[in-house]
Order: sequence, then C-alpha cells, then structure tokens
Amino acid sequence: MNICDIDIFDWLVHNHKKAQYIMAFSNSFDFSYDEYQKITNFNLPSDVLLNYNNSTYAEHLKQVFADYYKCKNENVVLTCGGTESNFLVFQSLLSKDDEVIVEQPGYGPLWLTPKMLGARISFFTRSFEQQFKLDASVFENLLTKKTKLVVLTNLHNPSGIYVKKEEMKEIADIAQDHGVFILIDEIFLDGCFHTFESSYGLPNVIVTSSVTKIYGLGGLRFGWIVAPKNIALKCNKLKSHTNSLISEVSLLMVLQGFMKGKEALRNRFITSAKTNMAIVDKWIQQNNHLVEYVKPSGGIICFPKYKSSISSRDLCQQLLNEYNVLVNPGQLFNYEGHFRLSCNIDEDLLKEGLTILRDGLEVLL
Repeated sequence: MNICDIDIFDWLVHNHKKAQYIMAFSNSFDFSYDEYQKITNFNLPSDVLLNYNNSTYAEHLKQVFADYYKCKNENVVLTCGGTESNFLVFQSLLSKDDEVIVEQPGYGPLWLTPKMLGARISFFTRSFEQQFKLDASVFENLLTKKTKLVVLTNLHNPSGIYVKKEEMKEIADIAQDHGVFILIDEIFLDGCFHTFESSYGLPNVIVTSSVTKIYGLGGLRFGWIVAPKNIALKCNKLKSHTNSLISEVSLLMVLQGFMKGKEALRNRFITSAKTNMAIVDKWIQQNNHLVEYVKPSGGIICFPKYKSSISSRDLCQQLLNEYNVLVNPGQLFNYEGHFRLSCNIDEDLLKEGLTILRDGLEVLL
C-alpha cells in the first residue's frame, strides 16, 4: 500500500504556529467543559469507569441517530470521528481498480484515501462560474462499468454551499441506474443557516458526520455512518480492525449532549457563525477589486476567488511569511485561483486579520 500524504494536514500542522491570524481550520469555535456543563446540565460522574465501555450507551446513541434519520439502529455505525467514518465506507465498498468519482474543488482525503486503497479516481467539477452547484449532465458522462462510488460533501467543502435533497436525488437516481453508491459527507450540514435536510433516505446514499465541526466536541473523537443495512454491517465488521470500541467518556458525553442540549449546542455555533460570516461578507464586498466569492449557505468556511494569476500556494505562503496570515491554498482542494478562508476565531481578531489579509492582497495581487 502506497500511503498518501494529506497535503492540507501537512500545510496546517507545519504552518499554524507561524501565524498570528489563523483563518484556516474548519473546526467549531472553542468550547470548554464548563460551557458544556451549563448547556447540558450534565456532570461527568466521578465513578465513570475509564477501563470499560458500556454498550448500553452505544445502543442509546444509535437510537438517537435512528430517530433523527428515520431509519433503524442497524443502519447506524458509531465511529471515532468523521475520518474513520469515511475510511470505513471506502474500505468496505472498494476493491483495487474500482473507480470513484469525487467532486472538485474538494477535501483531499476524500480522493486520496480511496486512491491509497487502490481505486482509480475521476474528478467531477463543481465550478465557481456555476456557483459550485451540481451538474448532473457532466456527472453522468463520467460513469463507467467500473464506477463503484461517488463522493460529495454537503455543505460543500470548501465553498459552504448547500445542495437540497431533491437536487441530490437527481444525481443519486443516475448513479442508482448504474448500481453506484453515493457517499455524502454531511459533517458541515448542521451549520446551515436556513432549513436543511439530510440526503439519507435515498436508497443508494450513505452519509457520514461527526460532532467536530458544528457541536464543538471534536476532542471526544466521535462520528457516525448511516447506510443501507448491508453496508452498515460491512462497516461494523471492519471497525473491529480499526477502533473496535469507542471511549466510554465520549459515548456518555455525546449521548447527554445530544439528548439534553443538541439544539443549544447548534444554536451556539449558528449565532457565532452568522456574526462572523457577516463580517467576512462585508469584507468581500468592500474588497471586490481583489476577491469575489459565492456566498456560503452557512458554516464558517468560504472559498474566495482572487484576481491574479499567481499560484494559490505561492500567494498563501507569502501571506504567511510577510503578513502572519494563514489561509488554505485552493491547490489543496484541487482548484487554483482560490483560497479557503475560515472565520471560527474571535470576532475582533477576525476583523483585524481580514484587514491585514486585505493589505497583503493589495501588495501581492
């Protein structure tokens, strides 16, 4: 197996300590245990066993997700985060030389991981000119007899655009006619600013998510898969070869968080995200001689297009070196001429960082 480097991880790990204005990470706003306690009114019991995993908590959590997705417990797989969720789906469905169609711009691991497993990758473009919408006609031309899986995100990473379930259905119907499954990573979906709906329920759709991006519980390393029964069974069998059990503390805290405070946790995120994204939107409008973007449907990431031919990596490296600003090159999402900007930092720091970013762009573009 040829293990691929994940370029975006390398970029963040190697550079975040060099920056004063970090607008590159996509996780939720900082969230303390004290805040968790106030929202959920739950204190972790002092006698919780750290050497034991209670399957009862896992079954209760499966029921929570089954109720939400309107499915059965057997359709739910609990995982140690969104990365493991996607890995289990890839490993369960793909064999060497199977073909996978992955959206572009896109999140690197969603094509690098199946490539590492021996799959062949085709790219499906969601263009800036079409506001990163899905184009079924372009997609259909990529399907072959060897295609086994299509990979999408919703909200789209890196643009933050939402795709309605009926639009996903158009893609899913075409894929189903060819016997192809669709994996939709919905890790950002609950951060949508307006009414939204999961795409689970379409017969050939598998969804994954976690508590990291919206709910502020990333340190608990908890995620899930919701899939047709036969796929969920394969993922559960495979999980015995990765992380067979989930932390007792994680299970208990996520269970209590979702039972007692899920909406409060989400509202906490939405309030801050709306405030900060409005700041970004105003900045974009004021600097439209430098950048333009497709306004996100929610969340804390966007994907501005800059008005220059300089490579995105060169631009972002110079912004880091000369202005202490860290954003992500579009190259890392396989889409040049853009950078991904995150606004999950303190409001005042965000305003200051955007001012410095503008100064840098004025000089470098």
